[in-house]
Amino acid sequence: MIRSPNRSVALRVAIAMSCAAAMTACSDDPATGNAAENRATSETLAAALAGTDGFSTASRALVETGLAPVFDGPGTYTLLAPDDDAFGALGAAGEALMAEDQRAVLVALLRNHIVPGQIDAESVRDAIEARGGTVRMRTLGGGSLSFALDGERLVVSREGQRAEIDTAREVIASNGAFLPIDAVLVRPPAPVSSPG
Repeated sequence: MIRSPNRSVALRVAIAMSCAAAMTACSDDPATGNAAENRATSETLAAALAGTDGFSTASRALVETGLAPVFDGPGTYTLLAPDDDAFGALGAAGEALMAEDQRAVLVALLRNHIVPGQIDAESVRDAIEARGGTVRMRTLGGGSLSFALDGERLVVSREGQRAEIDTAREVIASNGAFLPIDAVLVRPPAPVSSPG
């Protein structure tokens, strides 16, 4: 959790500086330059998510909760998008999330996977290396996400839940970015069965 305004400002500056450095590095390194170019799209964040294989559950969740228009609008956001397998791993709890009476729970879950502004994986990695450790960011749901390196892998965690960011599949859209992750970062409540 960010504890002081000075740390928050320092983090924003570090990310902005590393983002500029990352863009410069992309043009110099053929191994990363093509990947960065290929993942950019003129589509909105909502459209890019809907058009990417393996993210139909996250896309459907945005539509059903009414959050999709936010990602079609002018605001800039970064969505840490759990893939379909991540939602599937929740089992019955994941299926229950899609029920109409669970909309508030699903909205809260999604908001804790969203940070304001456009952030790409390379910028996060650079900020971690510049700070010499974990970087924390506040979500739209009021929670905090912690980003760290596990060897060469970029990982994100929240309250004991941990996911790896699939940096090869990230998408930079016209109004933000989505970073694919392999787990849901909020543990949904267990489904309540009707008394029989």
